[in-house]
Amino acid sequence: MIQILLRVLRDYGTWERGPRWSLIMAAIALTGCLALIVFGSAEVRLGAVIGAFGALVVLQGAILYGYRHMVNDYALAQQAYLRGDYDEAIRLMNARRAAGKARWRELTLLSNACRQRGRLDEALDAANAALVFAPDDGFPLYSRGRALLERGDFAEAADALRQALRAGAPLETALDVADAAWRAGDEDGARLALGQLADLPPPDDPQRALLLAVLRWRLLGDEAPAPEVVAAGLEGWLALEARCGNSAYAEALTADRETFTA
Repeated sequence: MIQILLRVLRDYGTWERGPRWSLIMAAIALTGCLALIVFGSAEVRLGAVIGAFGALVVLQGAILYGYRHMVNDYALAQQAYLRGDYDEAIRLMNARRAAGKARWRELTLLSNACRQRGRLDEALDAANAALVFAPDDGFPLYSRGRALLERGDFAEAADALRQALRAGAPLETALDVADAAWRAGDEDGARLALGQLADLPPPDDPQRALLLAVLRWRLLGDEAPAPEVVAAGLEGWLALEARCGNSAYAEALTADRETFTA
């Protein structure tokens, strides 16, 4: 309840005038009814209870109406992202941003969608904007770290991804930390991150499973990636190379691929 209240107070200024005034009037009415319930005579308490219930209904309606566009647009953008329609997700979230109504969730989704389309500068810009609203949240921190990694800013990416882990990002993020640290020349940091994955099952994503096998091969002396792991993850690996364009990360991925497919 407190989190909902804080979010409403944070987003209130982005609403239209109608729901803002409805919220104010309902809050005033609710406060008056509560005062009568606590301090009023027995004769007025029943009416105050009924009035408080009505004020709560209006209050809820004002909040739902104030958030109607954000909920719909965000849900639509999420659905577009999940089905791989990244351009539609970008369009929806850029429209929210242009209207001044995007907060950290919308901006993080925008960052992720831009990254999937190889628009890495835009992805980094959206992630940085999300962190203005939620500087200690693991999800925008992860988005920022991935954008930096795919741009080839390896040391900065490793720092951002470590921050994401500390802020509650899933433990699987340690694989991204290991990847970024290794590219930055920090082999000890990469090995430390790989150690955090020791008790986790292999990634479900074949490309990430291949990445883990490559890093363990290069850094821990494990066997080279098995042919079936290479075969399963190669398509995703090639797609990531293409997505990263001419960045240093794309070059590193190409060099890796030429090694484990030789």
